[in-house]
Amino acid sequence: MKRLHSTNRWVRGVYATGLMLALGGVTMGYSPKANEASKNEASSNEERKNKAKNEDKKSVSPSIIATPLTLQKEDAKVTMMTLHGESISVSVQPDTLIAGMCVHCNLMMEVKAGQNAKDCKKCACSLSNTECFVNQVTGKNGWADMFTAFPNGTVLLVEYVAAGKPESGLKRLTIDHKAALLQIKSASIPTVEALTSAAKAVGGTSVELGNEGTRLLIHLKNDWSRDKATRLAKSLAQIGVEIACPVQVTGAK
Repeated sequence: MKRLHSTNRWVRGVYATGLMLALGGVTMGYSPKANEASKNEASSNEERKNKAKNEDKKSVSPSIIATPLTLQKEDAKVTMMTLHGESISVSVQPDTLIAGMCVHCNLMMEVKAGQNAKDCKKCACSLSNTECFVNQVTGKNGWADMFTAFPNGTVLLVEYVAAGKPESGLKRLTIDHKAALLQIKSASIPTVEALTSAAKAVGGTSVELGNEGTRLLIHLKNDWSRDKATRLAKSLAQIGVEIACPVQVTGAK
């Protein structure tokens, strides 16, 4: 009998000890201080990740908004006016990437400059890549023919092999058919409101001035064309603004 009571006391003792340890464990896991520390650590980790992402974004310069002015076929160099700052000169190599929307099937395409004269693989149009980029026959249909076929103000997004470093070489030129970059002149810098109103004549949705009001970037609902360039010139003339660029890209002599 004494041995039975002793056993029962031992069992109750073990049960009580286990219960206290369990409760103690729950209490420790629910500690407000420990919980707050865990939240702070998670928040710090998230902040570090976001900071790293932002640093990566800062280190990669966006594409340069430009439009071609002159072309030197002999050394494959193109001089281009930018929205901000000085004009740039780029050398187009056979492996330079040319990207843009096919004007026939509205599919994005990208080819090497040396393949511009070859047939477009995006759609069954049986036309060259150049013709799909500019929607017209251009002689031999090489990349140089494409440049001279561009209407005045055609926007090209310039990307270097190493972002922000022209000396690294040209990586890609992306054609933006729904934008135009023009050099303008007037007696006084026109207001954005007046320019936006004038741009509506060609389906302009928004405008941006650059280089102290001497360069005009227009975003359009539909593709830019020579006809739109002519109509825009008339609309701008009504507010005393003149387009100063040539009608099309010219070959340098």
